[in-house]
Amino acid sequence: MKVSYESQFNKIYDARINELRVDIAKSSVDQGRRRILDSILEVEGLNGDECVVIGTLYISSDLKSSIFDMIRRQNKDAEEVRKFTYYSSDVRYFLEDGSGRIEIELQNNTEMYKKHFIISTGMCVGVIGRQSESGRFIAEDFVFPFSSPRRIPEIPEKNETNGKICFSSGVLANADGSVARMKVIIDYLRRGGVKEYFLIGNFFESKSEIDNKMLLSLTDVVKYTGTKVRLIPNKGDFGARVLPLMPVHPKLINAEVECLPNPCRTNMNGREGLVITQFIIDDFLKYMPRDIGSVQGEGFEYKMHVNESELKHVVCTEKQDSDAQHTSNTIRAMEVLMKAGHICPTAPDTLTCAPFCGLDPFVIRSRMEYVCCGDAPGFASKRSDSEGTLFFTVPRFRVHHEVVVLSTEDGTLETIRFGQEEFD
Repeated sequence: MKVSYESQFNKIYDARINELRVDIAKSSVDQGRRRILDSILEVEGLNGDECVVIGTLYISSDLKSSIFDMIRRQNKDAEEVRKFTYYSSDVRYFLEDGSGRIEIELQNNTEMYKKHFIISTGMCVGVIGRQSESGRFIAEDFVFPFSSPRRIPEIPEKNETNGKICFSSGVLANADGSVARMKVIIDYLRRGGVKEYFLIGNFFESKSEIDNKMLLSLTDVVKYTGTKVRLIPNKGDFGARVLPLMPVHPKLINAEVECLPNPCRTNMNGREGLVITQFIIDDFLKYMPRDIGSVQGEGFEYKMHVNESELKHVVCTEKQDSDAQHTSNTIRAMEVLMKAGHICPTAPDTLTCAPFCGLDPFVIRSRMEYVCCGDAPGFASKRSDSEGTLFFTVPRFRVHHEVVVLSTEDGTLETIRFGQEEFD
């Protein structure tokens, strides 16, 4: 991957489909599909025969932000809806490759989402279907790059690298009592044989201006572990807002520490793991179908608009899902992303990322043993039936005062939490 601010963002999509096309074709063959087109242009010559066409999905919605939003006054109710979902009654699907674009019509919208849970912009897929007389391509189903499981490697024998890893997210080193709480947990984990820590952001309260005292508090936590520590930033840490979030500069922490980007692929005691944070998943979850009522107005040229007069009838906030449901959806979303072979397909459309050329840094073609999401509303875990990947979330420490401990010896997870009374 090479960051290139001279590049246009379309090069990101070119790199993405070039890497994943062969995997989509293989998954299509595994499903018994033989007519796999080389380009979208070939659809015209099939006279409505069934085929598989491969490309990158683009989802058009009036609830997605655009440049027009920056130059006109925003209705606050419209902004609240956008915080919750991009899915509208006028959502449209397009498939693109280097040769052209074709509009996709889902043959059965309900069944498609029931089967795949989320279909988002930026996904590279194979679309099974046929072209209708209207010119649209009627999609019977989608084929993902890894609809067929990746090869599951042999589990390595028990060795000295097996051990316990602690994951903590959102310590907020400048918040009252946060460092003290974390130190008590570290004392307990030290006796339990924890040899490594992943400290995932946010590291400080969001509206605070970082000063030397705050850096010393974070350094204090790192040093107190007395063992290997890896720092992974969350959105907002040290001003990080553009994917991939750059590693914390090690000179800021006066202690031995390994600083990693977000998202990051890393070795976890001899096994490959992936760490991300909730803001990536939350943007992905906005592509879930939502029953938000009739809030759409008539389209104008290529730009659709929200009928803002109807928004007052819609109850639609980020708190609408319970923390338990939100966490459960996060696990399911991570499963979909692994099947899609891409950890943040909505970038650069609705998530900001740096322009680059060459390889897409967010493509995941190899199997992950562990996939972790920090800054989550709660704890949840699931082991994939198809590939054996262990998915888990790390709850916000500032809310739950809870950490997650992974045993790489047997792949089990344990949550450690101290209640308020232990700190009084």
